[in-house]
Amino acid sequence: MTDSPTGSFCKDVSLATRSAHTASNRIANLKLFFALRDATLFREFLLSFHFLYEAFESEWKAQMGTDTRMGRILREVWTPELERSGRLRRDLEFYYDHDNSIWGRLSKERREYVGYVHKRLREKPHLVLAYAHTQYLGLFAGGRIVRSKLMKSIGFFPKKEGVSEEKVGREGMGIFTFDGINDIASENNLRHNFKSKIDRIAADELTRSEREEIIEEAKEIFRRNGKLMQEIEIRGESTRMIMQSAANYGAMLVAMSFAILPVLEPKEGQAQVLADLIKNITSGASINEAGCKTYYFFIPETASSISSTPTIHGIELYTSQDALTGEHLQSPQFGELGKWLQAGNCANSPDLGGYNVEFGFIDRTAPKESDFVFVATLICKPGQRAAVLDKWRTCAPWVWENEPDTYSYLFLTSMEDENKIVIFERYKNKEALTETHYGGPKFQEVQPFMKENVAEKKTENFKWAGFGFISKDKLQ
Repeated sequence: MTDSPTGSFCKDVSLATRSAHTASNRIANLKLFFALRDATLFREFLLSFHFLYEAFESEWKAQMGTDTRMGRILREVWTPELERSGRLRRDLEFYYDHDNSIWGRLSKERREYVGYVHKRLREKPHLVLAYAHTQYLGLFAGGRIVRSKLMKSIGFFPKKEGVSEEKVGREGMGIFTFDGINDIASENNLRHNFKSKIDRIAADELTRSEREEIIEEAKEIFRRNGKLMQEIEIRGESTRMIMQSAANYGAMLVAMSFAILPVLEPKEGQAQVLADLIKNITSGASINEAGCKTYYFFIPETASSISSTPTIHGIELYTSQDALTGEHLQSPQFGELGKWLQAGNCANSPDLGGYNVEFGFIDRTAPKESDFVFVATLICKPGQRAAVLDKWRTCAPWVWENEPDTYSYLFLTSMEDENKIVIFERYKNKEALTETHYGGPKFQEVQPFMKENVAEKKTENFKWAGFGFISKDKLQ
């Protein structure tokens, strides 16, 4: 396969579908914010995706029974440990207490999606690989996070007389577990071997047009998955209570945000020019870009002034990736920055790699001249990012309630490096970090776990650059 931009077909699919995946994730994050606190909503998610898995897995099995080129290929890729429809059926019997009426509960979106899957895979069996990539590989990333959250959700699972909640919980999470695999290392091996099968098949067996069609189908899957989740209705008293809890420390922002962390290195004599260009963009973004929620810039703590700073750093939060690419980057103000970049005035190529906002808060106060900014980058040991996030997760509301001089405390995960976490922190002064925060019980509580599960840690100190906004509610 000589036409692969990355050398791996699985990576090619991920790269080509990033925008569609982000849009689908935005809907999923918002819905799951509620569903992970209410089993009656969560089971509706499972029911919707049961119909999807059942449709494409049944077509896959049918094709494996044929004496054809594609039947041979699909037999080679088939991995029994990943089959989900049977596990989902058992999960649903558990959550719905063996109510057989649910199997006929096909809403409009469910019915249309199932019909579409059967028709497409009978016409073009190679498209099974699009469903395999999107629906199986996600179990090892977001699936782990959901599994961890559920196991720690007190009162989430239905009560079963004489059975502990922990045991009950294990019965309701077949979707996220694999036969004969009980540890993260084994899960990682399963994931690696499955991806390797697809990469080899794509390189050696598929035509260029088949690979292109699989990528396009993967985009369509994310679009339809978003519609499938969108139809799940969030309602009731639990929603009111969760909304109130979310308001306490900006959790709804977390459910909706996409972030970038640009770093620009202006060449000699260009730092002030760059600052002025960013100020101009800030003005436009604050007025004209509904999807831009945070646009805040900072410079190294040791820089004596903007005109002499070696780098300008930023944190930008958007309601979606499309708000960045379709609204922000197309603005006339950004166009001026683009011209400056094209003229060779920047020593580096700005990184626009995306981050998902996981939890925390950003906007206790408006930017202040005294802002002390701290950025920590954690590289977790393989397979440990979800567990590390869970350890930090209880810190954000505690810090909000008990550390008034902590102005921002936001946890981001890289969309490109599955082991990377970035923590953006903003304080009244340096002492609020080194004395109050570091000395706090929550910070101390997580440190032993971090030492065991974080392979690398990098910390950097900054100060506010004097321009940008932390949120539109707190414009200067």
